[in-house]
Amino acid sequence: MPGSYTLDLYRGDTWRMRFVFKAGDGTDLDRTGPTMQAQIRDRIDGPVRAEIELTLTPPNIVDAYLSAAVTSTFSVPGVWDLQFTKPNSDIQTVLAGPVKLKLDVTRPDAIVMRRGQSLRSVA
Repeated sequence: MPGSYTLDLYRGDTWRMRFVFKAGDGTDLDRTGPTMQAQIRDRIDGPVRAEIELTLTPPNIVDAYLSAAVTSTFSVPGVWDLQFTKPNSDIQTVLAGPVKLKLDVTRPDAIVMRRGQSLRSVA
């Protein structure tokens, strides 16, 4: 069974996370052979909303990244998981969980008001 991890995202913000994989006895778990893939979907069988960019620092550190441009397209929570495909083609899902989303307030397309203006006078 994969470990459970909730992605807490803020729409329109860059997201970075570092995962360090350890064996049950606390030693480094070597992840240099397998390929990696992580996706976010709005529901388990829904369309892919984002591919999470993954970078391995051998032997066991995986850095995950979503750009602000990607997170700005999100409007509802979802689900995600991270899989390793081993050289023998075995697939192992190592992390999975919900994606929580907080909606942003400040956006580049927002109306900037000057002191003394009302919303009616800007429109």
